[in-house]
Amino acid sequence: MKTLLLFVLLFIMTTSKILADHKLPKPDSHAPIGVMGDHLHLSDEYMISYRFMKMSMEELINNGNNINNTNSLSLTNSRTGQTYRILPKEMNMEMHMLGGMYAPSDNLTIMLMTNYIKKKMSHTTYNMGGTAVVGEFEAETKGIGDTSITAMINSKSIFNIKSHLNIGLSLPTGSVTETVEVLMPNSSRPTIRAPYGMQLGSGTYDLKGAFTINKDFENFGMGFQSNYKTALNDQNGWSFGNYFDITSWTSFLINEKASIAGRLKYYNQEEIDGRDNSISGRNPTQDTKNYGGDGFDLSLSLNLLGQNNYLKGHRLAFEYTLPIKQDNNGLQMKKTGSIIIGYQKAF
Repeated sequence: MKTLLLFVLLFIMTTSKILADHKLPKPDSHAPIGVMGDHLHLSDEYMISYRFMKMSMEELINNGNNINNTNSLSLTNSRTGQTYRILPKEMNMEMHMLGGMYAPSDNLTIMLMTNYIKKKMSHTTYNMGGTAVVGEFEAETKGIGDTSITAMINSKSIFNIKSHLNIGLSLPTGSVTETVEVLMPNSSRPTIRAPYGMQLGSGTYDLKGAFTINKDFENFGMGFQSNYKTALNDQNGWSFGNYFDITSWTSFLINEKASIAGRLKYYNQEEIDGRDNSISGRNPTQDTKNYGGDGFDLSLSLNLLGQNNYLKGHRLAFEYTLPIKQDNNGLQMKKTGSIIIGYQKAF
């Protein structure tokens, strides 16, 4: 970590010249790395990208309010009416995202993205009739996630405010039949189908839409994006709920190689529609009512752009996100934060 911080510091301090020629690429010409599909490319230009994201969750909230494990054990499954006996303790997710963009014209850019996901969740199992701890266990799933293809269409620029539309399709390349070994209240350890949130994909073809606008000033910029996603079918009798978010950011130019930005996002997702008959038990993650909700996230980011020799045109970006409000449906774990590290190169 110290080596990485030293590299970033040296990268920024190698020059103090503020950009005067706007024909040169600027570090803030791309949105914060957590914003997808934020910019178009010129005709016959293409770009490759890699993002690494790590997200963590811990402790429980019930309909947006803090709740301890003892009180959580008195809550019941919406379908069976049974009290929960297995409670999630902590979850960590790592995602490696690969992307490619190609522009057949100045007004159209095609984007393809896929990812590899690793999810790990620890649990505490309680006895059948009380609050005595039987033991703890950890469940893990990993593999290829869903793949998306998106058409990014340039729309008319007014008052030098650039805008474009995204229309995409998410393909169900991620598994929704992953299994995990669990510790039951009777101390047995069966292998069962993993809960919805531990699966690697949605299992459905999803229609995706987005609208992005941004305005570039001499030493700072502003941007806005809204996203919507809805399932076109179901898989094994269920699908994730419709998703919507809206985000805005302001970036500030440090010099020709670096910029920083702040970003605020509001998101909303509906409950799971339907249910998978193979996902059943006394864990809140197996209950469809405990998915979805809304909230606000605050992010801080850094964009670095190489300008000299072998680094020219290479982009490196960092973003840290902190949840500032979570109003989740039912009993869920709280998000504690996430970090994204990304690399981009256009040709």
